[in-house]
Amino acid sequence: MKENHDLSWYIKKCGEAANKKGWKITWEILPEYLMATIDEICDGFEDGWRGGDKESLVYIAGFMDGEGCISFSKKNTSYNVHINISNTNRNILNWIQKTLKERGIIMKLYPKKKEKATDKQGYRLECFKMEDVKKLLGLLFPYLKGKRKQALLVLEFLIRREKERAKKYRAHLSKRELEIVTEVHNLNHQEVVEIPLKDGKDKFNEEIGDCLVRLFHMCYDLNIPIEDILQKIMEENEKRPYKHGHKRI
Repeated sequence: MKENHDLSWYIKKCGEAANKKGWKITWEILPEYLMATIDEICDGFEDGWRGGDKESLVYIAGFMDGEGCISFSKKNTSYNVHINISNTNRNILNWIQKTLKERGIIMKLYPKKKEKATDKQGYRLECFKMEDVKKLLGLLFPYLKGKRKQALLVLEFLIRREKERAKKYRAHLSKRELEIVTEVHNLNHQEVVEIPLKDGKDKFNEEIGDCLVRLFHMCYDLNIPIEDILQKIMEENEKRPYKHGHKRI
């Protein structure tokens, strides 16, 4: 019969096993450990994804997947492509802005309006110009995961718009262009995220297990009371109303 163990047992076992191999984590080396961990886990999904000039683009693509939005905004009878990345860490957004500017892509940084006075100040990077949008999506497309479909559809839309505008001034949207606008809108509302499983479901499950082992190891070495923290979070979530924070789902 299989034994049942609580979370603290797994945390202790992961920590002890890692420390036997000399993998002791301290707060001082935590940033380096996290970067090495991210590299190794991502290599499990896609070998050789980092390195050289690709590193910053991969990072920005990940940020776009998690914190960004690729959408259309309507203006009169036409539609403009709108790309934005939001976060409360202004330094990271400044770095993204500077990195893209070096590649000839202009994004503007704006402070976000707070809903409550106690909210942390947020910031938003925005890209509107057709040429900048096309360059940005062209650079990030190979590394996007969750927003890959939106990026491909928008690139198709921009190419079609260029051809139509070459024919006549202020050309109306074609049937296909309107379909693209609708598809992107639906994808954004469904929050579709597809993870390419390079080696199938078993490999993906193994990588998720790896993530947990590393997290448990960190909790053990840094004396993080993760069980108490999780319990507190769950108790707080129980008190929250359904669809709190303007959630759609």
